Parts: sequence; C-alpha cells; structure tokens
Amino acid sequence: MLRRMLIAAVLPAALLTAGCAPIVDYFGPRPDPTLIELAAQAQSQGNAEHADALWAEVARTCGFAEDGTSPGSCQVDRDAAMAEYSTKHAEPIDPLTAAVPVESRALIVSHAIDDAASAAPQLAEPDLMLTPAEIDQAKDLLAWEYETIWGLDTAKAFAAGDQEGRIGSLIADHEQIAAWLRGLLADAKAEAPAQAAAYTATDLPLPTDTASSADYVTQLNARTQERWTQAATIAGRDEATAAATTEATDATAWLRWLVGTAAWARTV
Repeated sequence: MLRRMLIAAVLPAALLTAGCAPIVDYFGPRPDPTLIELAAQAQSQGNAEHADALWAEVARTCGFAEDGTSPGSCQVDRDAAMAEYSTKHAEPIDPLTAAVPVESRALIVSHAIDDAASAAPQLAEPDLMLTPAEIDQAKDLLAWEYETIWGLDTAKAFAAGDQEGRIGSLIADHEQIAAWLRGLLADAKAEAPAQAAAYTATDLPLPTDTASSADYVTQLNARTQERWTQAATIAGRDEATAAATTEATDATAWLRWLVGTAAWARTV
C-alpha cells in the first residue's frame, strides 16, 4: 500500500519535469490576436517596418521567460497568421479602432501618423463635438498654439529672404489651428484659454540673428510634432474604448484630427 502511494506521489512530479515545456506551452500566456492581425496586415501590405515593429510588439506584450526567450505559447506562425488574415478580412482593419492592449496604443498611433504623413497631408477643419476629456486636451493644445505663434512671430523678426516667407506661412497655419480649436471649445460651451501678450522662453532660447532664427523654427517645429503626437497617443488610449461602446458614427473623430495634424507637423 505504501509503495503504491509513493509511486503515485513521485509519478506526477516526474511527468511535470519531463513535460515542462509542453505544459507551459499549453497553459502559458497567449499573444494578442488583434496585434497578430495588424502585424499580418502590415506584412501583407508590404510595410516591412511596421510589420517588424508589430511582430515585436506581439512578442513583448505576450512576455518573455527569465532567460529572455519567448515562451512556446507566445510563438506565432507568421505564414499561418498571414493566411488567416487574408481569409478573414476582405477590407483592411482600421488600426485606430482595433481593440489592442492599452500599452500598445502609442505604437498604433505612431504608425497611423506615419501613414498619414506619407500622403502629403494638409490641414483639415475638424468636424466633431468635443467630449469632456477632449475639452481639456483642446485647451492644452490651444495654449501651445498661442505660444508657438508668439515664438514664430519672434523668429520672423530676425529672418530674411525665403525664411521670412516660410515663417509667415507657418504662423498662418498655426493661427488657423488655433481658430479651429477655439471654435470647438465654443461649440462645447467651454471657456478657451486667453492668448498672452508674451511668453517666457524656457529651455528653447529665443533667436537673436538670422542663423539662430532658422534653428529656433526647426526646434519649435519638432516640439510641435511631439506635442500633437503625444496628444494623439493619449486620445488613442481613451477613444479606442469609446469606439467599441458608442453608437456614434465615429467616436475617434478627435483622434483622427490629432493624427492628421501631427502628420502635417512632420512635413512642414
């Protein structure tokens, strides 16, 4: 009787030791199916850079073993994933409304901006009604636009030739964005921040001559890209959930406008 009990106690442990990998593969973490589909879609569209980034995101979100390797349960047969994607989807998946992990939204939004920037984007008037969360974002962006306009106007005083005309065009564009933001806030019956007569330069020194004027505008444009990209990333985290629950025609209208404006900022 005792011998049978010892065998019964030892046998499962032996099986677990011998079959550890298959058990981990069966009960281990699973890769996100939507990320897999987006990776397969990017690969099928010939966008190798986005596909590689998405396959890496599939592995990252699924997790790694202590030795840095990907568990068997996280392994993806890419050819099979491509075939399944082609069978299931006659039309492309919209990444901005896809139900990906929250931690992956920054990558998805970045790719959306990449795609929009490659199509020579133009500024477009937003056609939407702000939600309470979007109102706060709109106020922050309007304050940034005011500061940008002031900075560009300061740089224009030191510019010459074509640079002066370019800065004038940028000022007009940012004034248009500011006007649209004020309109959105007015429609939402929200108070817009006031435009100050002057702003205090912080970590971006103001220009003092023609050369520093050109450098200042370049750096200010880079900060504008960062600001609008950050806003789109934050909105992407919130609005992906809203898109899955709302009956509105497009719950991501604000996000799409942010993406388009961020894409425009990359090209100026």
